[in-house]
Amino acid sequence: MATTNSTSFDLDYDPAKHYEQLSSEFAKYHTDPLNVFVHFLTTPLGMIGAFSLMRYYTKSSSLAMTVTGLYLISLLPILPSGEFLGTALLCGLIVLASKLIRLTLWTGFGLLVAGYVLQDVAHWYTGEKTFQSTYSAGGQIDLANPIFWAQSFLEHCYYLLPLVVHSAMPFLTLPAEFKAILDAPVPPSMQQLQVFAWFLGPLICFTLGSYCIDSKNSMCLFPGTPYFYRVLRCSLTKPNNYPEEESIEKESKKKDIQIIRGWTMDQGPAEETSSHWWYRDLPAAPKEAFDRIATSSQIQRMFRSLFGESHYCLDVIEGMNEIYVSGPSRQDEAMNSDHVFFSRHVDGPWGFVPFVSVYRCLVGMDKNLLVR
Repeated sequence: MATTNSTSFDLDYDPAKHYEQLSSEFAKYHTDPLNVFVHFLTTPLGMIGAFSLMRYYTKSSSLAMTVTGLYLISLLPILPSGEFLGTALLCGLIVLASKLIRLTLWTGFGLLVAGYVLQDVAHWYTGEKTFQSTYSAGGQIDLANPIFWAQSFLEHCYYLLPLVVHSAMPFLTLPAEFKAILDAPVPPSMQQLQVFAWFLGPLICFTLGSYCIDSKNSMCLFPGTPYFYRVLRCSLTKPNNYPEEESIEKESKKKDIQIIRGWTMDQGPAEETSSHWWYRDLPAAPKEAFDRIATSSQIQRMFRSLFGESHYCLDVIEGMNEIYVSGPSRQDEAMNSDHVFFSRHVDGPWGFVPFVSVYRCLVGMDKNLLVR
């Protein structure tokens, strides 16, 4: 007896047509305005809970933003323009809310469960069957066909946001011309973005890794914008109001500052221009004092207030360290090295290195009386 096994594939599968059929079927179970309205609230609510859990474990919004970006790229050739715009708007609001609210582990989990349960309550109250019941043998889970149920449930979850937007579209009162635009496919030029997903995916990941690396940068993506929020301050000789700080006299770096300043003045710095000495060229005494300042507990705590120890490495870049003496005020020059030290800018290529954030640390030896 001979047996043959074969697997068939639908070579004519069109994801846009499949979504059109899926959304039409979904709409049959979401016709009541109250049910649609509740879904429009509870679906984002549950996703805020899910993204909050993601943020709770990663201590960052970067993963949520990366997943959202890749998700939207995958939907470009599938959704009509209106549903894509609505989905993109909801995704942005969900990520922003999960970042600003900062829920705890159990609160995020509770919000996720509440979003699911409240949708069932809305269906029960309005008398409409759930879409999930169509592939769950009338219930929640079809144990007789677990693989089919799992595939259908995952597809339902994947398209849930655009499906909710689709069910809300008929309730919008719009001019016919505008509605025609929203019902049309996403412009081909935008759909081409998915073709380059292999490039855009890592690029989105690197961009978020670079410019959302510290929590104060919020949703910044453009290289120039984060630096308005990157200024950190501490004192090497006075208390910094840290709860764990007990013996400030022991930690004070006042003597080290005096050692470096004394050595510097002994070198006779020029009075008419600025002067500098690289860290690597310093003799033993000022070099050791420099090391103690660079690795001081005050500076460590200052950075750890923004970069947690569990997720970030903190290193000193010795090759860029120097002792610098500013020159007299040169008002006739629009920009010089003294002014640059106090201006917000990216020094070298560091702003474009993924997952790295470099700070320039200025340790004042005495009061700044010349540079403005």
